[in-house]
Amino acid sequence: MTPPKLIILTLDGLATSGLSCYGCSWNDTPTLELMAGEGCVWDRWIAHSNRTEELTRSWWQSESAWTNTWRQHGSLELITDATRINETNAAVFDQISMVNHLDDSDTPAIDIESTRLGRVVAAAIERCHQDDLWSTLWLHSDFLSQHWDAPRELIAVDFADDDEMQEPVEDTGMDIEIGPTEPRLPDFFDGVAPPQIKRSDADDPDLVMSWMRTYACQMRLIDELIAVLQQTLVTYSPTLVVASTGGFSLGQNGWIARDAGPLRSCHIRLPLIVNRGGPLRHPGVTSTAELPLLLARLAATDQPVVSVDQWCRSEDELSPCVTTQDNQRVIARTSPHWFLVDDEASPSLFLKPDDVDDVNDIHRLRPDVVQQLTG
Repeated sequence: MTPPKLIILTLDGLATSGLSCYGCSWNDTPTLELMAGEGCVWDRWIAHSNRTEELTRSWWQSESAWTNTWRQHGSLELITDATRINETNAAVFDQISMVNHLDDSDTPAIDIESTRLGRVVAAAIERCHQDDLWSTLWLHSDFLSQHWDAPRELIAVDFADDDEMQEPVEDTGMDIEIGPTEPRLPDFFDGVAPPQIKRSDADDPDLVMSWMRTYACQMRLIDELIAVLQQTLVTYSPTLVVASTGGFSLGQNGWIARDAGPLRSCHIRLPLIVNRGGPLRHPGVTSTAELPLLLARLAATDQPVVSVDQWCRSEDELSPCVTTQDNQRVIARTSPHWFLVDDEASPSLFLKPDDVDDVNDIHRLRPDVVQQLTG
């Protein structure tokens, strides 16, 4: 019997808002769409910490259900481009491979292979073809929070037809005076530095859309590289897990940034997709702290990824409740019907799952809910 193989791709800055399988209407990610359609998707996977380092530390504990289970089938290895990875916290891995940044450019890459994430995927493919027995490859990248180097052709194709369809202006032979016009923002931006922008009333109305398209370009890079990974490793039939260690705000909280401004769902409601066990969407509130248990279950290929009991688990308005911490201080609470930003001076309460982007703060209308969640 062929030993099971597990590949995990975690991305810091990966938000549900840019993925079509999470309802995004302004971007197309067909590989992830297909993966979600055939596998399992967690609709409300909530971060138990707003710090990437704390999430990975909890997942990479030296003794856990998933590490003990998967090590029976071969080595556990980490391939990453994240310089902030604490090797002490990642000591569970038998081997850690760092993808250097020496080839980084201050302009977008010319092809997907030259990107920072492309080099991580290439290193994973090279490792797979070596003779040493491995069971788990964990790929972790922070390019979404550090270096937006996706080739802009991935998004420029959306505007090529628009340029071709523009009708030529007829020359009437008359001199027509045209007054000065406001400079138009580009459809997307060419810089590689991720935005850190606080919105203001003076901003161009198209500013957010231009940054959304630039972010969409990075999503398409991820989508294409996952397709490459799947096609190259098809003979291994690996279980593939795609997840995030922190979201990204595209204006939902008044900022366009990875980690700035007031905490909102865009920061802690994270994507989690597994390529088998479906088609199934898990609607329940689930903590990221449960990922090790899921990874342990994935070693048993004859077992469901999500059990019937889990999928049918009864929920009420306030339970289960996932708490999100920052340095051991609770900063948010998420239940089936509510999302509370736990600020004593000025709490914010949003109705879930209807208020996806946290538009209507109703904490003054429902002080009873605030009290129940914090009591």
